[in-house]
Amino acid sequence: MPGDCLDGTTTLAPVTPYDKWNGSKWVTDTEAQHTADVEAAVQQKAVLIAEAQETISVWQTELQLDIFSDEDKASLIAWMKYIKAVQAVDTSQAPDITWPDKPE
Repeated sequence: MPGDCLDGTTTLAPVTPYDKWNGSKWVTDTEAQHTADVEAAVQQKAVLIAEAQETISVWQTELQLDIFSDEDKASLIAWMKYIKAVQAVDTSQAPDITWPDKPE
């Protein structure tokens, strides 16, 4: 049979990865949690912008070569507006961020 718990230990598991034992219970380190949320939002922002830039790269080449259709122009404009909207997202508000919808 296992013995009694040692002083300073508990059988209770933390609820989040940011919980710290205060001597009598787990408390969430909200600053560490917010920092992690902001970092995740910064990374998400970079991914969304990179994906959008990859999407528009062909259209930008077509535009430079003057082989660009009006339909492609409308799509490029929609994606450029999307990139601007993503760039405007304030990641310091994480996790309370509503990301813009991608163009169709």
